[in-house]
Amino acid sequence: MPSLAPCAVNRIATDAFPASQRLDQWEAYNASFLVGLRCSSFSDEGLKARQSNMAVGQLALADIDGNAHVIERTPQLVRQHPKESVFVSLVLSSGAFFYQEHSCLHLVPGDLVIYDTRHAYLFGFTHQMHQFLVDTPADWFYRDCSRAQLPGPIRIAGEAGSGRVLNHAFKNLVGDAMARPEGVDQDRMQFEACDLLRAMMAGEAAGSSALR
Repeated sequence: MPSLAPCAVNRIATDAFPASQRLDQWEAYNASFLVGLRCSSFSDEGLKARQSNMAVGQLALADIDGNAHVIERTPQLVRQHPKESVFVSLVLSSGAFFYQEHSCLHLVPGDLVIYDTRHAYLFGFTHQMHQFLVDTPADWFYRDCSRAQLPGPIRIAGEAGSGRVLNHAFKNLVGDAMARPEGVDQDRMQFEACDLLRAMMAGEAAGSSALR
């Protein structure tokens, strides 16, 4: 897999390709810069999506928007394209659903889901969607952010309480970095991302507010 130069931004837009080629191009790009997956679109115009990717130290950031579609990381793809990562995905627009490890989560804009890419999953978006995603190395995540292995996908609801504050801070952190890649302080970005994730996981484990 190619590696991203620090703070270099790589992009794809499927409208640059004929409709018949868009899914294949999207899947190939994701296998190179994010994760091996299979994509399905039920729109008459095919998949219309854009993605920007940027490496920040050990982390990889993705800004994704598109029309309604479904992605799958099947057990076969897990074997073909192994990925030792934990993904942190913030839904910015569209209703969504996420299935992994016998858990089916319904997500609304503002919700965040944390999941391990070493296990198969399905992620679907029902309308025009926008998503921020942070790819964290599994060893980094389980060493610095969570001492326990994820039992399955974890939803951090964004409508109220600590989830609203933490998810909004996560949105600002990723959004600012993607908007100004030339000015990213990589060490600070990784520290702040870890701090937010640690607070989310602590709140999830305690069943109470993660705010100090």
